[in-house]
Amino acid sequence: MVMFSVGDKVIYGSNLLCSFDGIQDKEFDHKTLRYYVIKPIFERGSTIYVPFESDDIDKKIHRLLSVGEINAVLTANQEEDTIWIENEKEREERYRRILTENDRIIALKLLKTLCLRKALGKKLNVSDERILKDAQKTLFDELAYVLNVKRERVLPFILEQAEVSVKHSERSV
Repeated sequence: MVMFSVGDKVIYGSNLLCSFDGIQDKEFDHKTLRYYVIKPIFERGSTIYVPFESDDIDKKIHRLLSVGEINAVLTANQEEDTIWIENEKEREERYRRILTENDRIIALKLLKTLCLRKALGKKLNVSDERILKDAQKTLFDELAYVLNVKRERVLPFILEQAEVSVKHSERSV
């Protein structure tokens, strides 16, 4: 059972940043049912009603990553905390699954992996580029909101944090 308090910020679906507005009984199609009420943060005036009794509610609405969780992933040792797969076909399949499973920590590791490879001058193939764009779409609004930075500062923030972890691990060698 998903439990939120009024005003909590949540993710609906894969990437819609919303504010939890409560639980409400509402009549649609002559049936009164109980719904979670959420309002998109960047789409003023919109309201989404999600059936309370939905079997997969925990896949539809979930909490935001915390600043601590984000920093832990981004500053973790690069070799231990990236998820690069050498085989292109396996990589594409696994990365697509990651983006549809809604595990925010693993999706952030995927984003970090692809951003670092690109920043280090390693060529990404067309599929990797597409997955990178999808990962950015999935996570950038959430990261910007949680980290209290503009959306265009998210990528530089990821690279800065990863660079700090690389320099730290080089010093400890």
